[in-house]
Amino acid sequence: LPSGLSVRGCLDYLVKANCLGAEDAEQLKESLRILRGIEARMRLSAGRAISSIPTQPDERLALARRCGYHDVAALDHKVQWARDVARPLFQKLVV
Repeated sequence: LPSGLSVRGCLDYLVKANCLGAEDAEQLKESLRILRGIEARMRLSAGRAISSIPTQPDERLALARRCGYHDVAALDHKVQWARDVARPLFQKLVV
């Protein structure tokens, strides 16, 4: 890969190099958007670097609402979808 590419740029490069399908790349970009968005909201609310989703129910609900989800189940569903998309494709590309 050329140096200096963003993650999105790397995915586009892998598509052009026929190492990754365009649909897989788009799903990875959406997964990344979701997970980074959640992480950004956690960091903003905590005022410090943080990357673990809270485990306490009230904290999870507050995070879900900050991220625009109506409840914790909706947040959890999106996080699980993003992880389910990313893991197998990551394994395919890296391992």
